[in-house]
Amino acid sequence: MAEITTPLMEKIRSPAVQSDALQVFKSALAATVTWWISVNLLNSQLPFLAPWVALMTMQFTVYHTFISGIQTAIASVIGVGLSFVIGTYLDVSVWTFGLAMVIGLIGARVPKLRAEGIGIATTSIFLLASGFDDQQPLLYDRILEILLGVAVAIAINLIIFPPLRDQEANMVVGNLDRRMGEVLQKMADELAEKWNIDNADEWLEEINSINNDLEKAWHSVRFARESRRVNPRKIRIQEGRPQPTETSYESNLTSIDEGIAHLRHLARTLRDTPIIDSDWDPVFQQQWVSLMHDAGALLADPNQEIDPIRDRLSKLSSEMSEDQQLTSKKWPIYGSLLTSLFHLSALADDALTTRKTEDKEHNS
Repeated sequence: MAEITTPLMEKIRSPAVQSDALQVFKSALAATVTWWISVNLLNSQLPFLAPWVALMTMQFTVYHTFISGIQTAIASVIGVGLSFVIGTYLDVSVWTFGLAMVIGLIGARVPKLRAEGIGIATTSIFLLASGFDDQQPLLYDRILEILLGVAVAIAINLIIFPPLRDQEANMVVGNLDRRMGEVLQKMADELAEKWNIDNADEWLEEINSINNDLEKAWHSVRFARESRRVNPRKIRIQEGRPQPTETSYESNLTSIDEGIAHLRHLARTLRDTPIIDSDWDPVFQQQWVSLMHDAGALLADPNQEIDPIRDRLSKLSSEMSEDQQLTSKKWPIYGSLLTSLFHLSALADDALTTRKTEDKEHNS
């Protein structure tokens, strides 16, 4: 039971799940508040219009909520105007209803309204299908309800824990580093023993999985960037305590993308080189495998006390270049392994440098 409960609790505590749950609450609150105002203060004959607009407006970031609110308001007001023009001058019939849908759906393809442009057609449906004769004198009331839905959605998203997704982006980027580090450690552990060609296919499968998750990480980073815009919570956090140097998530992901390529090349070299199985140089094997394990450990957990990798790797390269016993057949392979690990160690050393910088800023 505990084995099931622990992963479930970890998932519930994750920033993504908590943000999603908060968004559900805020959307429900916005719809409920606008419905109550429509019924009790505006005495609306269409009390569902303002809640519907509020739900259309509410987005995961404050900035996107503003943009969505503007687009939804414009689209819905156009839909109201379209309904009143058709209802007033053409009367409501199956043909004029269809005409309103065609015009509304064409309007939804206007570039600046594309995201929320469907509101033109849906607003027309609400008004034409709910008894136009009763709605005709209430044009300004319908527009007021639309603006009410937009305003309440923006206000609630702005006031109640406006989403700031830096923590989620940091976790996603860190998870990619961790998984790459785990693959490196697994490779090192298995290379320290008897070489098994089947293991290389497992490494490549995991590397491809990491590469597939890289696009999700880019989405999370772009989302985090957007969540900072027009966000009072960021201002409060900055005023409350000194801020560390801003992390360049884009730069980190670019480095990770390159690291995945080098990790894949490393795994393929080990898989496709026959002499590695039977003719490892013992000195090179011991030191190179140890460095690969340390690089993986730093990527998986930058808080470990491990000396920087690149300097040690350069020392190994110099020592091996002076070894007269290495054949010309081995050097291209060893050089490829050293080069791939050098690029991967750059990621590990950068993670170590970032951790030391954060510790220094935290203690200052």
